[in-house]
Amino acid sequence: MIFRAASAHRLRVGALRVSGSFPPNLLRFRRDAGLSQEQLAFRAGVTRNFVGGLERGEQSPTLRTLDKLAETLGVSPLDLLRDPPKPKPR
Repeated sequence: MIFRAASAHRLRVGALRVSGSFPPNLLRFRRDAGLSQEQLAFRAGVTRNFVGGLERGEQSPTLRTLDKLAETLGVSPLDLLRDPPKPKPR
């Protein structure tokens, strides 16, 4: 995957394939925002089925959709893609 800076806050990529941290992050941030899949979908301009597919890791968002989901949830697009912090050992 090759990223090129398109502006200070936007990235371009040939094909965005997300897995790993994205589905659980999207679910967690959506729940933290108190939104249903339907509410998030409406505000982000996508379908509820698409949001469900993203949360299950069955779908991949475009960069535009990733940006819109992040904006709707009040987080950075990188927050949706970032690995969660590892728990500190006791």
